[in-house]
This record gives sequence, C-alpha cells and structure tokens, in this order.
Amino acid sequence: MAAERPGSFSRYVVGVVFGIAMTYAYVRFGYALPGLVQLGSTVASEAVVSTAEIDLYDYGADIEIRQRALAVVLGQRAELLIEIDNELDHQILEEVLRKESAAQGQADQETICSL
Repeated sequence: MAAERPGSFSRYVVGVVFGIAMTYAYVRFGYALPGLVQLGSTVASEAVVSTAEIDLYDYGADIEIRQRALAVVLGQRAELLIEIDNELDHQILEEVLRKESAAQGQADQETICSL
C-alpha cells in the first residue's frame, strides 16, 4: 500500500470546504467561476443538452421520452426554467412548493401515526 503524502488530508479538507463555499456562493448569489475554468463542464453540459434536444424535438417519440429530455434540458439550463416560470406567473414554483409541502405533511403524519 502506498504511503500518503504529507498534507494530503489537509488538501482534501480544503478542497471540500472550497467546494461547499463555491456551491453556496453559486446558489445564494449566482457567483460562478470564470468561463475558462468552467470550460470542461460547459462542453460536457452542452453535449448533454444537445443529445437531450434530439429527443425533445422528436415529435414522433413517446411523451415519456420527450418529458425526460425536457427535464434534462431544464436541469442544465436553469435560466430557461426561470424564464418560463416568470412567464407563467410563478405557477411552476408554487406547484413544486405545494407538492413538497404535501409530501412533508404526509411524512409527518406517518411519523405521528407510528408513535
């Protein structure tokens, strides 16, 4: 078994903390790394979206396939989902929150019944 290099654990911890901080900054403030740093993930994301769009715009495909493709596209293009939600007067957001609240209420009810 190879010996660990000195300081490898501390580098791991620093990397995890940096990753958490960047995730928080992205979600909370919309901060992202410079484009050059994100080039690899951007290329991968565009490949995924391009592949999903083939199924999305295949009008002969089953609805399940097209819905899965739509989920992939919207998952990779958050700005498109926000734009659509704004055009629909935030109905998507309200429905997601309603369903999540109902699911949480059901889980709470099951917990109470099991006591």
